[in-house]
Amino acid sequence: LTRAPLLANLGDTLRFYFWGALVPLLPVSLMSTALLFRQGLFSGFSLVDLWLVYWLAEAIGVVLFAPLAQHWLWSVLQRRPAVVTDSRLVKFAGFLLLLGCLSVLALLNGYLDHGKALTYLLFPLLAWVSMGGRHGLALLAMPLVALVLLGYVLLSVRVLQQAPGFLLVEAVLVISMLTLMSQLILAVSTERRQLLHRFQEKARRDFISGLLNDRGLLQCIQ
Repeated sequence: LTRAPLLANLGDTLRFYFWGALVPLLPVSLMSTALLFRQGLFSGFSLVDLWLVYWLAEAIGVVLFAPLAQHWLWSVLQRRPAVVTDSRLVKFAGFLLLLGCLSVLALLNGYLDHGKALTYLLFPLLAWVSMGGRHGLALLAMPLVALVLLGYVLLSVRVLQQAPGFLLVEAVLVISMLTLMSQLILAVSTERRQLLHRFQEKARRDFISGLLNDRGLLQCIQ
């Protein structure tokens, strides 16, 4: 664990994907898949397909929960709130509950395409949270949205009486795409805010001495 958030900038985020989700999980998932395949399980699928699905399920777990675990750990150590309670948190919870309820109602009333289309509105909700400047809220929002999507898929499997295999794989793919796009938006937004703060601080100080210039002094007086 580092003191800098895992998704603080684009470069660190890409390195986290490579060293956290790609390099260590590919061989581990291959060994696990080979054992299952050797025992005769999932004989109707190829080894490569099972391997990729197994790896993607593990990778999305790491990508979803490792940044959140790091954020909550440092919040506990520094004795500060992990998620700031404000209007943005209330709005996110309200919109998430509304979209989840509407999707379920559409599914139960036979409007399958409408229910599925409503779930795709969760991505703009995640993008709005990621660009809002609340790092803890954005990290918490991603697993919550993933749980809502997974719950909707499990309910649709029960309602439609279909085999869960393809629908679960599709849900994992959708969750992975939503998570990656949201985390990249969060990383770029966080890096942009840090650069903006750095430029604002440089504008308040003398270039040689580092002391406050006339603009910085006027801001302190005001």
